[in-house]
Amino acid sequence: IERYCKVLRTQHKLISNLQYIQRDKLYISAFGKIENIINSNLKKVGSNIVLLGELLPNMQKSVYFDILGIDGDDPPEMNLLCFKLISQLLFKAINKKNILSCHTVSKGGMAITLAEMCFGGEKGVEINLDILGLYRKDYLLFSENMGNFIIETEMSDYEIYNFFGGLPCIIIGKTIEEKVIRVWREPNILQFEVEIDRLKDCWGKLL
Repeated sequence: IERYCKVLRTQHKLISNLQYIQRDKLYISAFGKIENIINSNLKKVGSNIVLLGELLPNMQKSVYFDILGIDGDDPPEMNLLCFKLISQLLFKAINKKNILSCHTVSKGGMAITLAEMCFGGEKGVEINLDILGLYRKDYLLFSENMGNFIIETEMSDYEIYNFFGGLPCIIIGKTIEEKVIRVWREPNILQFEVEIDRLKDCWGKLL
């Protein structure tokens, strides 16, 4: 914890709560004054969906491996410096009103993050997995990389890459009116499509 605090320049005495939970992960919660607040609900149709952070097929201690009964090795390390720089630029973008919605990639991976953003916004998304690399598609969807974000923005492609220049940042898709998550492979091959209402129904049964 001290190493994390030194890199992020956070006083560890301000940490309000430490709690160990399942799958050997430590969750830290903290309180602070926030001037501008956005939520994770998708806002508009046709806006860009952007992944901030390096999405690697790190499946150790993931929900996906847990469901499949695979034990896995130790959880992957977070790139603290990259996380710090991305967080600072993301904070700046939020203050400039350039971010419509934002969600961390955590429990359940990118697939769950996108689903939750769709639930709240009553909209859908189309994404392309091939632009994320030649990894297994299920690993890309369900890997739990710490320090990654999914954002919705109306910034142009140039503005996005210019603003976050030099840091892991890739436009993975767009928001759509249809309430579905549609995943493509190139060239124009539909990997799968699932209705948001169906996902929400399954989600609700687990609560």
